[in-house]
Amino acid sequence: MAETTPAQNAMLDAFREFPIILFRFGLDGVIKHHIGGGLSSFGVDHGGTLGRNILDFFAASPSITAVLQQALLGESIHLSGQYDGRYYNVRFEPECHKGQLIGVSGIAFEVTQLMNAQAELERSEEQYRILIETAIEGIVMLDLRSTMTFVNQRMADMLGYTPAELVGRHALSVVEPSLKEHLDKRRREREPNVVEQFEVLYVHRDGHHVPAIVSSRMTTNNEGEITGAVGLVTDISERKRAEVVQHRLQQAIIEAETNEQKQLARALHDGPIQALAAANLQLGALRRSNLDRALSDDIGSIEASISATVRNLRLMMFDLEPADPNDVIGAINSSAALIFANTHVRIRVTGKAPHVDATVANTLYRIAREALTNAMKHAHAARVTVSVGELNGGIAMRVRDDGVGFTDVAITPSRHGIRAMLERALEIGGLAGWEPIDPAGTVVYVWLPLTPQARTIADPNCCI
Repeated sequence: MAETTPAQNAMLDAFREFPIILFRFGLDGVIKHHIGGGLSSFGVDHGGTLGRNILDFFAASPSITAVLQQALLGESIHLSGQYDGRYYNVRFEPECHKGQLIGVSGIAFEVTQLMNAQAELERSEEQYRILIETAIEGIVMLDLRSTMTFVNQRMADMLGYTPAELVGRHALSVVEPSLKEHLDKRRREREPNVVEQFEVLYVHRDGHHVPAIVSSRMTTNNEGEITGAVGLVTDISERKRAEVVQHRLQQAIIEAETNEQKQLARALHDGPIQALAAANLQLGALRRSNLDRALSDDIGSIEASISATVRNLRLMMFDLEPADPNDVIGAINSSAALIFANTHVRIRVTGKAPHVDATVANTLYRIAREALTNAMKHAHAARVTVSVGELNGGIAMRVRDDGVGFTDVAITPSRHGIRAMLERALEIGGLAGWEPIDPAGTVVYVWLPLTPQARTIADPNCCI
C-alpha cells in the first residue's frame, strides 16, 4: 500500500473530526474499513470497530438489522432515521468486482443539529403564521414593482377578496384612482430604513371606499439592497364615520350660533344704531342753530362720542353678520376696509376661495377679522396682506403685516384674540398658528378642512 503524503494525512485527520462515517464491510458483515468522526455518536472509538460485524452494533434494533441485511443482499438503500436520540442520513451501495457482489460501501451523516434547527424554524414559522393571520391589522408585502407578494387574511377581508386573489396584483389596483399618482410619487421618493405613515383610500370589491392608515417601510436583503416594502394597514372606517357625525353636530351648533348672531346684528342695526344715528343728526342740527360757542362745542363733543359709538356698534354688527359662503374673500375685503378706515395702512386681499359651506366660511371670516383687528390695534403696520386659496383638501389663509411683531408665541390669558383664532380653527378640525417675520412683522396662518375626510396637514403656512 502506498504511503500517504503529509497533505493527505492532514486531510484525513480533518475528515475524522466531521460527523460523517465512510465505511466498507464484506458480505459477511465484517467491517473492513471506515473513516470519519461520526463513530463517537455510536459509543465506539476509531480502533474498536475494524474486524467486527456491523450487525453486532445494531442487534437491539430489528429495523436497522433488516436494512443492513437488505444491503448485504446487494440493494441500494437511502434512508433517514433516528438512533439513540440522534438523526442520520444513511446510504448503502453494493460493491462489485467483475460483476460479482463482494461487499457494501456506505456513508452516514449525523444531521441532529440540522434537524433540531429545522424543527425550531418550523415552530417559529408557525408562530409567525399565527401572529400574521390573527393580527387585527392588514399586512401586505410588495416587491420592487409594487406587486403584492403576500397579503394576510385581515387585509383580504378588509377589501372583500381572498389572499390568493390579491397576490400578484399591483398595490395601486385597489386604491382610489384619484390618489394613484400621489401614492406612486410617494413610493418613488421614499427612503430606506424610514417608517412612513399616511392615509389611503382603498376601494372594496363592491365599490365602497375603505379609509385606512398605512405604516410602511422598505425591505432589504443581506447586502442592503432594496427588495420591496411591507405595510401595516389599519381600517379607520369607524373613526371616519364618527368624524362625519361630529362634523355635522358641530355644523348644527355653529349654524344655531350664526342664526342667533344674525338676529342680534339686525337688532343692533334696527335699534341702537338707528336711534343713535338719528340722535346725532338732531344734535348736529341743534349745534348749527344760533347757540353760544361753549354750548355748541359741548354738543360737538357729544356728536363725536356718539359717532365713535355708532362706528363701534357697526363693527360689532359686521362681526356678528355671517359671511357669504359664495363670496368669502369679498366679506373679508369689506371687513378689512371697515377695520382700517381712517388709517394710513395699505390693505390688500388676494386669492381665490373654493366653494365652502357656511360653517367654514364663518370660521375663516371671523379668524380673518380677529387677525386684522390685532394688526390694526397692536402691529403699527404700514402694510397688511391677506392671501386665501385651496390647499390639501382645505382652504388656507395667511394674514401678514410689516409691523413691530412679537417674539413670544406662547398663548397667555391676555391674548384672547390669539386664543380665539386657535379655538375657532380647532372646533372644525383645522389648524391655526402665528410666527414673527424677519426683520419685522407677523404672519397668522390658518387651514380649515373643506370636508370631514380632508387630510390634516402638518404645516398649513400658506403655500399659496
